[in-house]
Amino acid sequence: MLVLGEAEEVLFNDEYSIFAAEHLICAAAETGIPTNKIKHYFGTAAYEVAKLLLAQGHLNKGRNGLWAKGYPHKDVNYRGGLSQTTIKLVDAESGEELEEISEDIAHREVHPQAIYKRQDTNGRMLTYQCISLDLNSKQAILKQTADSSLFTVAVTKSETSSLTVLTDPVKLPLLFSHCNHF
Repeated sequence: MLVLGEAEEVLFNDEYSIFAAEHLICAAAETGIPTNKIKHYFGTAAYEVAKLLLAQGHLNKGRNGLWAKGYPHKDVNYRGGLSQTTIKLVDAESGEELEEISEDIAHREVHPQAIYKRQDTNGRMLTYQCISLDLNSKQAILKQTADSSLFTVAVTKSETSSLTVLTDPVKLPLLFSHCNHF
């Protein structure tokens, strides 16, 4: 696992080429990536992934390294949500929709009484407490509270096991379809 950035730690499996590719494209669009820092920030396999992304036109090479166009961040879920269903987070007082999160993240972060942190448009961290989570109406009602260092962390436990091996592992070429934001 690699840790990226100084503002927020982002962890991903750098041996999984799709994750490395998504993060390479996002970093290139945000600040650019010096080519001599690819391996340092994105792991040993990232240099080959970057070459494929260059060949496919998703990354561009400039004088200061790699860069990309658009806003690819919107397609990368760095908080680990897998669900396609989203839950709207609604301010209890104003009725304003604050943001949307995936349903599986909502179970962990905005269950009733949970403390939820989010940034406003000015970059300030705000503290909310979840009043209710209604999965039928796909919304959670949050009430802003006094700033606090408290926050909720869900404790989860997962167990996995392989029942059968379906096939031997194979290397697949990394191909991305052309998107509108490139």
